[in-house]
Amino acid sequence: MAADPSSLTRSLGADGLSVEFSSLAGDITLDAGLLILLTCRSGPSGQAATAPTYVMLTTSSQRPLAVSGVAPTLAKTVSDPQAVGKLVFTPNLQPARFTAQALGNRLTLTPTTGNTCSLVDCTISAVDDTQYFDDYVRGGIRIQAGGTADFGTLGCLAVTAPTPAYPQGMVVALTCQHVVEGPSRQATNLAASTANGAITFTNTAANPAAQRPILAGTLVVVALTAITGAATTAPVIAFYATLPGDTLGRIATQVAAAVSQLNAPGVTVTPANNVVTVDGATPGCRTFGPPQAGKADLHATVTDLTIEITGAASGDDYGIFTTFEGQGTTFGVFTRPAKGQAPAAVATAIAQSLNGLLQGLSDTARGEVQVSASGAQVTVDGALAVECVVRGDCRVGQPDHEFGSTCSHCCSHRIGRVLDARTDVDVAIVQLDDKQKYKPVIQGFSAGNGLLTGTVAAAQLVPGLAVMKRGRLTGLTSGTIAPGNHGGAVTLDGAFYRRYANALQVTPSGSGPFSLPGDSGAAVFTGDGKLVGILFGAVPDATGLISLVTPIDQILAAFPALRLDVAPPAAAGQGATDVRKVPQAVKPAGASLLGPMPAPASAASPAAFLGQRLAQVEQEVAATPAGAELADLVRLHFAETARLVNSNRRVATVWHRSGGPRLVQAVLDLAQRRGQRLPEEIEGRPFAECLARIGRVLSRYASPALAADLSRHGPRLARFAGLTYEQLLAALQPGTAE
Repeated sequence: MAADPSSLTRSLGADGLSVEFSSLAGDITLDAGLLILLTCRSGPSGQAATAPTYVMLTTSSQRPLAVSGVAPTLAKTVSDPQAVGKLVFTPNLQPARFTAQALGNRLTLTPTTGNTCSLVDCTISAVDDTQYFDDYVRGGIRIQAGGTADFGTLGCLAVTAPTPAYPQGMVVALTCQHVVEGPSRQATNLAASTANGAITFTNTAANPAAQRPILAGTLVVVALTAITGAATTAPVIAFYATLPGDTLGRIATQVAAAVSQLNAPGVTVTPANNVVTVDGATPGCRTFGPPQAGKADLHATVTDLTIEITGAASGDDYGIFTTFEGQGTTFGVFTRPAKGQAPAAVATAIAQSLNGLLQGLSDTARGEVQVSASGAQVTVDGALAVECVVRGDCRVGQPDHEFGSTCSHCCSHRIGRVLDARTDVDVAIVQLDDKQKYKPVIQGFSAGNGLLTGTVAAAQLVPGLAVMKRGRLTGLTSGTIAPGNHGGAVTLDGAFYRRYANALQVTPSGSGPFSLPGDSGAAVFTGDGKLVGILFGAVPDATGLISLVTPIDQILAAFPALRLDVAPPAAAGQGATDVRKVPQAVKPAGASLLGPMPAPASAASPAAFLGQRLAQVEQEVAATPAGAELADLVRLHFAETARLVNSNRRVATVWHRSGGPRLVQAVLDLAQRRGQRLPEEIEGRPFAECLARIGRVLSRYASPALAADLSRHGPRLARFAGLTYEQLLAALQPGTAE
């Protein structure tokens, strides 16, 4: 049941500075899911009031709140200097212009010295916690990922390019990566303060004589503003992640080196003991503990720029989010390890995903970053900082992550699981489960029956363009696109998350906000249903709380292999507004011997690649005579090859020892990221040798037809080592030397 907003009433005071809360039922415990929102204006005395400040309070079943507790809780929220700014990394927060006090059920605002303030409005509404998954999934509704505490919004639905498993395409949902990743950090004992152009580092342990070492992996973020002679006012940011055994003096030295490497004009940096003095700019500095490890038996440990993988995934729902700080932007990829996959194979998969991302970046964005894997380690040379988070549960539920017991799923709220994600655009793609009911509409959007009609091209994203969004917290709101592209850095609940570039800003149309925390992931669209992008945060500025949106063209470019269609046509014989159902995967011949079909990102066996990705490259490969012949051979011998790998112990042993899973992953990456290259070596052995070993053991147990084709065509495949996708296509052209 949704909360009842009428259970709490408010009365604004005639003084424009107070509000009193009450209920006809007395001092009752309020329903979970009420949103109480104060809209305040403040500014320096003698000047016009500036932008509104929003103070938000949501009631929760975990912390029951009575009517008498509303005013005191809001007063505490106002006293938090991060009450609004917690969404954004701002190195120099302005002091609060007003305070709040509670007397009984009345909340009163008081301007600080030299300022004025007023209480514009107080609204009470219900947060959307409706269960939609058993009705049908749609855009604009509440979701929660496995293992995360916070809720987010499912933005919109889309259909991917066809695959053999899903000839009509996979049905997916778009949301924010931070909604499904659930970023959280450990508390750190390293503190940083700034005054008079100097950064001072201290150990916050209570007993100075027994101070524990600085927590390794603590992220130090330095932002330089007011740089002498700089052409822009945008802050320049440096990073340093602490190492085991770091002292305050070494941290100061390393941070000074990181700032010096920014080559900011006219800026000089001098470390001395635990202090870094900056001349020529105003420094701001914050520290953030390392990512919370989570309860998983697969682990990623980061030391400087190297990731080490240990353990193994005990289930099929693991996900790995790997990020690095590049030139002005945070980049990152998602990897889904297969159950029981060896650490070295997981490390290779992470490296291949990162290298695939680098191949798609410009030289400027890529910078000097290079990724390599050695055994169970991945090194990201040239990055400013590296982080790797393992999540043991990448399932997604609606309205929450109640997934039922392991023996009975009749009460599960699961709607799908993460298929892919990119940190630079803060977008995650969730593949909906087979048979899940859905409709490509936005909840509460009535124009055109709520259907999305397409996307807005970058050239059409002009200032003043009217847009809407439907989020789980603030519902359906409207706003307009602000001029220019914008960049910055985002924190979530006080923890650094990522830097972004070229985002859109949306200003609200009314006095209320366009979005608030909890609306992350919402689709932003025009009045005629064209998708503009995905909302990921907000920033306070001179006009109010401005929402941040990743443009849809950036999202489509981040996932080129999926070829997302946000306005898929209805199936034959079905109306455009009829409820649809996700089709069941079509298993290829012999697939029953392989177990459940894994999601495309896992690529743990040849069936995963052949069953999920072949259609994406088949047309182009088959356009050449040699490629058509190879494609025919794959179709002809797939079932037998899969049976041998999965049922013959000798074949399976040689397959794994010769790097078969890594070879499949390399081919999968080549299909998805065309700048990627096939490896010249697999686990230290030449590509040709690995192919030959696999071919020999298959031939020993194969049918005469398969053995003959392996003998004829196997050696030809060795010449593909080290080739990109385009080079491979060229090698298949007529007249190319064998």
